[in-house]
Amino acid sequence: MVADVSVTFSGREVLNVASATFIDGGICGIVGPSGSGKSSLLSVIAGLREPDTGTVVFHHGNEARQTSRDDVAWVPQGAYLLPERSVVDNVAIGALAEGANLLTAMARAEVALDQVGLRDRGTATASVLSGGETQRVALARAICMSRPIIIADEPTASLDRDAAQNVAEVLGRLQAERLVIVATHDPLLMAQCDIILDLGSR
Repeated sequence: MVADVSVTFSGREVLNVASATFIDGGICGIVGPSGSGKSSLLSVIAGLREPDTGTVVFHHGNEARQTSRDDVAWVPQGAYLLPERSVVDNVAIGALAEGANLLTAMARAEVALDQVGLRDRGTATASVLSGGETQRVALARAICMSRPIIIADEPTASLDRDAAQNVAEVLGRLQAERLVIVATHDPLLMAQCDIILDLGSR
């Protein structure tokens, strides 16, 4: 739940959200024009920056507390893969970052690649992937992290319709396991969302 969150940059308010509730085990879409504060809100929810006012509270089971970086697996705009490493290596980084040993990380990476439909691309070098495949590898890396929230910033931007549909379907399947929050302009992705928070209407 987001309550009375505001962010100011260089004296200008870039975000002001009175209240929003995100459903655990669902998908929330954050929409709005450029400059409406979508990326700022994602950063606050992810614990990457402190809001000037307000709170973000995560309800998980019977627990309610403020979100932290340890709750969130982040899928940024641009996948930021290591181009000369294999796909499975890029995915395993997610588990290694949490302290998993190499064997465990590789096993989790294989499962995550299977979830995004890329198990057969595990040995490929990341530099040869298509745009849609690259984005799905970034999602697999987030899946590989055992965190209850996945945040994706414009995950279908610059993808063709078929690739965007694949990414939207992956995110749709993830809602059974995690809270998924996406910033998007894409109608395909918005159709997967249980809740839409429109920052352009404030």
